[in-house]
Amino acid sequence: MRMARTCSPLAEYMQHARPLTRALGIRTIYLATDSEKVLEDTRDFPNFRFLHLANVSRFGLTTPSPTRLWDETVKRRAKRASLVQRNHREAWMATIDALLLSRCNAFVGKFTSTLFRTSYMLHAATCDCAAPFVSLDAPWCFDYGMRRGGNWNFPLVSQDGATVLDNRFWC
Repeated sequence: MRMARTCSPLAEYMQHARPLTRALGIRTIYLATDSEKVLEDTRDFPNFRFLHLANVSRFGLTTPSPTRLWDETVKRRAKRASLVQRNHREAWMATIDALLLSRCNAFVGKFTSTLFRTSYMLHAATCDCAAPFVSLDAPWCFDYGMRRGGNWNFPLVSQDGATVLDNRFWC
């Protein structure tokens, strides 16, 4: 899992969002999340209005599991005709989530997230600009197919686990 991400609480995102919201006069925040806990935690920030797309589940489970890969879920469902529509619906909802996120004026997220990177790029394409952003885990990576992005939270280690070899991941 070279691109492994840890889930961060809303408070960590807000710690980085607050300077942006002050500087840009932002009071409304769009949350691209499938976490009920994150939605509950918005109560801790009454000075902001939070928007989100309802009924989004990247995993199609009642309680999403970060250990289950989306690719595995799609493959499993594709084998059962009754679940193919569910794949289409969730792909559609993720696309809508990315498009809504791309309409934001500033971004706080994780560039190891394809949804976050895609939304940021869509925004840049519509305004021919680079919106203000904070990445909680990795730098912006524009060298597709190259080993450029670095993340010391998930370094590549030797087979015996004793030596840290690299922190680079494929963009």
